This record gives sequence, C-alpha cells and structure tokens, in this order.
Amino acid sequence: MFTPGPLHSRRKEIIAELEQLPLRTGDILYRYSDARGPLGLPFSRLLRIATDSLYSHAALALVEHDELYVKEVTDRGTLKLRVLDWLSTCADENMQVQRLKSYTSEDERNFTDAINRFLEADYDYDYKFNSRNRYYCFEAVFDIYKECGYILAEPKPAKELITPVSRGVIATGNFFFKPFGTSLPLDKPLHYAGNDEHGMLSSPLTECVYKLPKPGEIPDSN
Repeated sequence: MFTPGPLHSRRKEIIAELEQLPLRTGDILYRYSDARGPLGLPFSRLLRIATDSLYSHAALALVEHDELYVKEVTDRGTLKLRVLDWLSTCADENMQVQRLKSYTSEDERNFTDAINRFLEADYDYDYKFNSRNRYYCFEAVFDIYKECGYILAEPKPAKELITPVSRGVIATGNFFFKPFGTSLPLDKPLHYAGNDEHGMLSSPLTECVYKLPKPGEIPDSN
C-alpha cells in the first residue's frame, strides 16, 4: 500500500507557490525518493552516499494548459504525473527546482517537443546504468537538455566521488543487487544531482528558483 511522504499534507500549498513562480517546462525538479532494491536494500540512500547529495532523483517539468506535470523515469518506466501527485511521493522534505538561466520562449518550445518525444518513446528503466536503450532519471534529464542545446555537468565515475568507507558500503549493496539485474557501477561515468561543487547541481547553466525546506523551516522529524 502506498504511504504518502511528508510533503503530501503541503502539496496544495506548494502547487500554489509553483504556479506563482511560475514553474516552466524544462525546469528540473530534484528530490529524494526512497527507492528500494532486492531484499529491501536502500538503493536511493546508497546513491546519496556515493554522490554526496540531498537528492537521489530528478524529473522535468511539463506545463500543459496551465496544469503542472513532471516527466520522470523510475523503476516503473517513463511516467507523466501531475506535480500535485508527484509531491506525495517525495520521501523527505528536501526538494528544489533548477531553471536554465537564459530561458527563452524558444527554449520552452524545444523542451516541450523533446519531453513529448521522450514520453512517446516510453523508455524502460536502466537497472544496470549501462544500456543505450534504457534510461535512469538523471541520464534522461541530461539527454533532453543536450537535445535542446545545453550540456549540464559531465558524468563522473562513482569511485571518484566516494570515500573508501562509502565504497565498501556500495560494493556490499552491489553484491546483493547484481543477482537481481541491478547495481550501481563504480567505474562507469554516471549522471547525478550532486551539490554546488559537482554534479548537475553545479552546472553554471542553471540556477535554483525554488527550494524546500525554506530558510528557517525545521524539517518534520517524523
């Protein structure tokens, strides 16, 4: 049974703020999603550790007829959800929106076309992070931006980002994940959220236009 996350009770308030912003097609929404692998192992948490980030997932905004949607790739494949519903799936209260600094009406058209083409292709999720015909969330965002003429931060192998202790934790997780067809490779360059110093969040092409928790807010400990 689905259990809504901590932003569920605030989702209408947040939607009102995103409408006021306003959210634009092509904006990147970062959040933490508590994805679990085989045997309930915390895959999203391992990704957070590996990339030193608050976020383990990214989606792209798509605004249609004044309704706010996201396009995302999850273990259920390529999805289009109302942002109202997407907020309920956030596993904690950390969420932010990044926007292209030079955003124009031409960008809006290009992002709309690229996102809709991606939705029509209906790609499956890449459990092994190495398929040319499947995608994981950050890779999908990167490729759509690239298609629209913008290169976000280049990918890096996880082994270049993590401490020896973290590497051991991830290697242990991969030991359990691999027999089930999924793993987090340490040698393959990966796209990831990161932070202000590395990863997609460090790109000089985008800037934060909305962030939770807000300054002064204390996240719910429950």
